Amino acid sequence: NAIYGMTSGQMAPTSLVGQVTTTSPYGRKPELQGYPIKVSEMLSTLTGAAFVERVSMHDIKNIRNAKKAIKKAFQVQQKGYGFSIVEVLSTCPTN
Repeated sequence: NAIYGMTSGQMAPTSLVGQVTTTSPYGRKPELQGYPIKVSEMLSTLTGAAFVERVSMHDIKNIRNAKKAIKKAFQVQQKGYGFSIVEVLSTCPTN
């Protein structure tokens, strides 16, 4: 997601601007660390991308939406429309 959780919450390529991490205690600053990689947006521009979606797992409603998106991704893939990917954002209870 937006941090390296297994390393005590260090900044990752996907950390948001302003996001505080153990390696960016004052928040990510584009002029120092650059802008975050937007995974879904980047992959959606590739030839053959048939289904690209970002989902969140922060509450029951969004967990249900994530299940639907994953199911649709498999269906699109199985029908041969192109490649599918679902970017799943989740919380980290320790950081």
